[in-house]
Amino acid sequence: MSENELNESSYVIEFKKIYKFLKKALYKYNKDILAKNNVPNPFNEEKYNEIINQLKHINSDDEYVQIINQFLINLHSGHVYMLSNKKMHNSSKILPIVLQYSKGKYYVSESLNPLFAGKEVTKINGENIDKYVLQCQGSCSFEYGKCYIKRLVISSDTQKMITIDRQDELLEPVESSMFKNKNDRVSNNVIFYYINGLPYLRINSFSHSLLNTDEIYDFFGEKINGAYEYIKRIANYLNAEGAKSLIIDIRGNGGGSDEWFKLLCYFSNQDYRYTCNISSNVGKLDCNQINEIYQNGGEDIDKSLERINQSSSELKYSIGIQNGNSTIINRYLLIDDDNYSTSDTLAKLANKTGFAKTIGKHTSGDGFGITPYFFTTKILEKNEIKIAIPSTFYNLNEFQTMPDIVIEDDLIMPYEYGTVKDNQLQAIINYIYHEYKNSDILL
Repeated sequence: MSENELNESSYVIEFKKIYKFLKKALYKYNKDILAKNNVPNPFNEEKYNEIINQLKHINSDDEYVQIINQFLINLHSGHVYMLSNKKMHNSSKILPIVLQYSKGKYYVSESLNPLFAGKEVTKINGENIDKYVLQCQGSCSFEYGKCYIKRLVISSDTQKMITIDRQDELLEPVESSMFKNKNDRVSNNVIFYYINGLPYLRINSFSHSLLNTDEIYDFFGEKINGAYEYIKRIANYLNAEGAKSLIIDIRGNGGGSDEWFKLLCYFSNQDYRYTCNISSNVGKLDCNQINEIYQNGGEDIDKSLERINQSSSELKYSIGIQNGNSTIINRYLLIDDDNYSTSDTLAKLANKTGFAKTIGKHTSGDGFGITPYFFTTKILEKNEIKIAIPSTFYNLNEFQTMPDIVIEDDLIMPYEYGTVKDNQLQAIINYIYHEYKNSDILL
């Protein structure tokens, strides 16, 4: 060990290891994503020296954790993050507005002041909102060379000046519990009805926990318990009607479990399977080893560095939807940039196998991913913290899924999906009727 290394603090030494690991593990992401967008590169020399200088002048673990967390935020991805058993932020307060990104601008989608609803926000504390977003934590996407967060909730202990509709408004923070999640505005996780004579099925989330709830569904006056029975009842009804087409809407669905694919088989008229090889950027590990690391709370950073320097590996991933003997032969899958993980996987499967024609906006990607890989350090472990990174981060050929047919949405309020304000849905209905005009296979 050199004299300089002996004089370095434990904070500096640990950060160097984290930096070295992430720079190599995220090489493709850094090279092909950050380099092509308007996002500052957190791995450049200037940024590195700035963080080292900060670490030389701190005296507590809390300061260290905040610096590391900010570094991860600067990666501009919701897929690399700190996971802690303790609160990493002292406040549960947010500003009393929620912002929605749409076509290069941010609008108020939820607010305690109804006069703000739907209005454009351009600045926060005098800073242009595009620059402000680069400092925020959240799942980021890229569009037209621009980094954005689709649904922006602003955590804050202090009041901030927000420029709304060109007027400056001083907003006091409130408890986050005062806001409901967007999906709380709908009665059930699965929604089914006919629109313009076409069956429409919406699934708000693929969360595994929502598969086994006692949700009560109403099917034309008949009460049905749980998503399994409800979807089977819908499928039986459509088969009895001889339905040929179905719109499946997963916009806003952030993913979850591919167990939901077993339910989609009820609307399938054949087997659909897609198999691919994906590269792991965290070194030679198979799925069982990654799951073991996950269960044990993370791998020590020194072992991580040793392994990543050895080699990468290829993982075989296979996903499918079985034949459910359905009368449905035409499926239309509505997708958007809120689709991550399993919902992105479904979009990829639809594109690759022909299970459905995908329509809408590009997804945010990360489909065909596997259990996140966790690593930790002595200081982070002491503070009950680990760092998560997708073990396949990113197989860039599978990053975002482009739809077969691009139709931009103009909704500001996410919970307006499937309403008369939903131009994407209306455009799809028009497309379906035009495609099968004078055909007996439409309905």
